[in-house]
Amino acid sequence: MSETDNKFQYLGTFFANLVTISYGASCGWTSPMIPILQSHKTPLRNGPLNDDQISWIGSLICVGAVLGTLIFGWICNKFGRKISIICLSFPQLASWILIFMGTDVNYLYIARFVAGLTAGGVFIAIPLYISEIADTRVRGSLGATVIFAENIGILLMYIAGSYINYYVIPWIFALFAIGSCFGMMIVPDTPFFYAKTNRPKEAENSLRYYRRIKTHDNDMEIIQEELSALFSFKTENSSAKSNEDSSLKFSDFTTRHARKAIMIGFVLVLYNQLCGVFAMLNYTATIFEKSGSSLSPSNSAIVVASTQLLGNCCASMTIEKLGRKFNMVLSGIGIAIGYVSLATYSLFHSLKYDVEAFKWVPLASFSFIIFISSIGIGAIVFVVISEILPEKIKDFTMTSLIFLIWGGAFFVIKLLPTLINEFKMYGAMYWLSGVSVVVTIGFGGHCGWLSPSISILKSVDTPLRNGPLTNNEISWIGSLICVGALFGTLIFGWICDKFGRKFAIISMSLPQFISWILIFIGTDVNYLYISRLISGITAGGVFIAIPLYISEIAETQIRGALGSTLLFAENFGILLMYIAGSYLDYHQIPWIFSLFSIGALVGMFFVPETPIYYAKCGKFEEAEKSLRFYRGLTSPTSDIKIIQTELDDLFIMKTNNEVQDTDKNKEDLSLKFSDFTTRHARKAIMIGFVLVLYNQFCCVFAMLNYTATIFEKSGSSLSPNNSAIVVAGIQLLGNYCATMTIERLGRKFNMVLSAIGIALGYAALGTFTLLDTLKWDVEPFKWVPLASFSFIIFISSIGISAILFVVISEILPEKIKDFTITCLILLLWSCAFVVIKLLPNLIEELEMHGAMYLLSGVSVLGTIFVMVLQPETKGKSFEDIKKLFEK
Repeated sequence: MSETDNKFQYLGTFFANLVTISYGASCGWTSPMIPILQSHKTPLRNGPLNDDQISWIGSLICVGAVLGTLIFGWICNKFGRKISIICLSFPQLASWILIFMGTDVNYLYIARFVAGLTAGGVFIAIPLYISEIADTRVRGSLGATVIFAENIGILLMYIAGSYINYYVIPWIFALFAIGSCFGMMIVPDTPFFYAKTNRPKEAENSLRYYRRIKTHDNDMEIIQEELSALFSFKTENSSAKSNEDSSLKFSDFTTRHARKAIMIGFVLVLYNQLCGVFAMLNYTATIFEKSGSSLSPSNSAIVVASTQLLGNCCASMTIEKLGRKFNMVLSGIGIAIGYVSLATYSLFHSLKYDVEAFKWVPLASFSFIIFISSIGIGAIVFVVISEILPEKIKDFTMTSLIFLIWGGAFFVIKLLPTLINEFKMYGAMYWLSGVSVVVTIGFGGHCGWLSPSISILKSVDTPLRNGPLTNNEISWIGSLICVGALFGTLIFGWICDKFGRKFAIISMSLPQFISWILIFIGTDVNYLYISRLISGITAGGVFIAIPLYISEIAETQIRGALGSTLLFAENFGILLMYIAGSYLDYHQIPWIFSLFSIGALVGMFFVPETPIYYAKCGKFEEAEKSLRFYRGLTSPTSDIKIIQTELDDLFIMKTNNEVQDTDKNKEDLSLKFSDFTTRHARKAIMIGFVLVLYNQFCCVFAMLNYTATIFEKSGSSLSPNNSAIVVAGIQLLGNYCATMTIERLGRKFNMVLSAIGIALGYAALGTFTLLDTLKWDVEPFKWVPLASFSFIIFISSIGISAILFVVISEILPEKIKDFTITCLILLLWSCAFVVIKLLPNLIEELEMHGAMYLLSGVSVLGTIFVMVLQPETKGKSFEDIKKLFEK
């Protein structure tokens, strides 16, 4: 076919994108209008707007978009792409009318929200429409026009905002929405939609229209081929009863194709928003004003929008030649470089360096960011997503991903002005650069957050508007993380069992990220309560999903060493928090530690699920691939004996205690009470139960939440925060020693050594505080509190704190492992809540020395239990451990 055969595909794309241009103008409207709305020349009768009102005007479009995504996703699926695009014009037109007639800020709020309805539909209906009418040769180029049209709208608005009256602008851009409405009425719906709704005649007519094939004989072969392809999508993976299978089922989302496509779409959507490019376009003029650019903010914005348009042109030209992946990689690297450049300039400008010779840098850097993002992540993310998704789940998944993107956009646009105010321009740019380039460390930071923050929160300099916190409020902040952990254990225990260890670890990043945001925006103690509760949800998952994941991917000889890295990572986070809490601003800390959550989220996408989980699900082909990945065996013939041995062990584990009869096998897959009453199960559960109780009632974890306070009360000569940093560093050293010694000395030796050491450490600390209370001269022994507590932390990190979860995940029978670990972690967090909540009261009632002696006694009991009843599992396979318990 000749190039002219694509004429009606271009025509349909043009009509659809007229409303995109109008929406793009809505996106760009805030940039030139902010200076007007905040000046004495504001057209609103209630006077100039403040920064908070401006941030709401900027972000409400995203709230509307969330609702618009649902509405237009449903319309797309129910009534077709064409009707959906026609309907987009109505809210867009309404938003311009509201701006024109608006006399106070509430009109603008409603106008932006209504424009958001269009925004939600634009990025779901138009990409679907284009991908389903375009032929393969031009699908990428036409798909890129959605962002191109949006950016034309932004550029036109920047120009109009600089030279045209405030009240004339809405009528100009309303015309684009009206043009789209009438234009779409003269073109047919997509062949795909007609095929999905069992209308073969309309599907053929639509194909002929968009391919410009008029007669029935002309290119009949091509038409027949495309029609066959269309209807094969409909019948793929279906039985003859297609009507029964036309509804979506959970299994449609669990195919290899679907899982991988959804994962890629999810990460691309997160990056699209968290890199901040879209948010910054809403504040272009303001950003140039604050960065110290020599060009006027309005003119700078016009230059940037033109550059963005040029980037979209380049994307359209190169997407079919260089490929989607090349453009996306180039875009990601370029955005990071651009942010670093802009941040460096802003940093030197704020430090009063002479940057006169580099006044061009802000405009050049920001223009480069916009240009390079328009080549990749800003322009073709929707092209990629609409291409890679399976046809059956495309509508629903696109709706969900667009829903996510607008949720992220609201969050980023609302917080960007605050981010810039808190971190200054250079700090915000460095942060965004970090996003462009890394769960447990983030959680560790939350565990350590309270210790350095107590003194701030209880002082007159507290960042909370309701004043200094009381001891009772502090104890609730400390302990609520454990309440959240109870829920997190149940949630992630179920996710681990249902969807796998990998998906559970990915899911943990979200609550951890939210908890840091709540600390950042918190203005009273209730924000901190909710933040700690939500962080606890991650905590519950960390200690159930990660030990399972590590124990199931690691080889026998390094399983213990890798398992102990869980506490090493947590304690690394605690150390970083103690340091950050001493030297950084209260509001900067959450952003730094949120990066670790993002890193875990992205990193886990690139590794497979564990071999054991695949084997449990009967997926032995995937189990073999997973084994090869984690053993570093790429060749199908390499080390076949090792792979076969491990696969045989996995198969035995799956079929253990099952008879050969298929029906009985199915019956045995569900847990029964008898599974918990075998000799192996009873003994393992009892050991796990006691170790969990000892882990919490020896109070090491609880004391970490009050490290600075404990040193203050014990009379140490070193400042409380510096003492806490020393302790956290020693704790990290202890975890490192555990990693080094666990496979050489064994689990039991380390646990016994740890329990004895904790008892001695508490006794020494108790004796010092007793003598100090009795007014003895302890001046020569001021080093004792720091040394004793550091020793307690060090020695606990070698054993009970570091390898508890290693031991439990090794000794439990495979069939009851998930359920029992969930129950034990529930017990652990329940005990942690009680201990953290009561520790300040315990110290107050018994005084410091009495509390320390009591904890020393608990550790003596723990020592006796470990010596007598805990077996050694060093170097033993899961089958060997089972035999050990059945003796």
